[in-house]
Amino acid sequence: MKPTQEKKHVSKKKGTQKMPKNSNKKIFDLDDSEVDDLVSTVVENNEPSTRQSEMRENHDRPKSWVPPSLLDAPKPPPGYHHRWIRYENRGVVDNKNVSARFREGYEPVVRKEYPDWECPTIQDGRHAGTFTTGGLMLCRIPIENVKQRKEYFDNRSAAADQAVDNDLLKANDSRMPFDRSDRRSKVTFGRGRDEA
Repeated sequence: MKPTQEKKHVSKKKGTQKMPKNSNKKIFDLDDSEVDDLVSTVVENNEPSTRQSEMRENHDRPKSWVPPSLLDAPKPPPGYHHRWIRYENRGVVDNKNVSARFREGYEPVVRKEYPDWECPTIQDGRHAGTFTTGGLMLCRIPIENVKQRKEYFDNRSAAADQAVDNDLLKANDSRMPFDRSDRRSKVTFGRGRDEA
């Protein structure tokens, strides 16, 4: 069975192999020594023919093009998170937003820290050398501050939900009670005007 597989492999590359003298015979007409010669010739003249190597070398998929992201950022140091914050709006520096972010714990990321990363920088002023793109400035913040900020806003959101529930329960009437379990929105697909 193996010689027939080798014969099939040889037939794919016609004209590129040096075959033994008796190669015109059918594979079943060859004796053992001729089969060994045929196999050794195929093995000598071919590269290792594993399926994986053939597939990877000959059939590499071309990489598909994707548009570049304007908000890529270098990997932050351990314990920090990078974020783009608004630096200017319509060409005017937004000092109010920048100072508020700095009070939250953000600090600017400068080119000195990432010399190999290509991105425009602020050329002059207080934040010269800081990475910027499209009116945004790259800053970092400690992960602890991010977690505390998230907890703070989660608590504010829960308190607002609780206040809405309390207002609705004040207006609750025993003849038509308000059901709090039905507060989830629901999206359905496939019903058009004609089908209803």
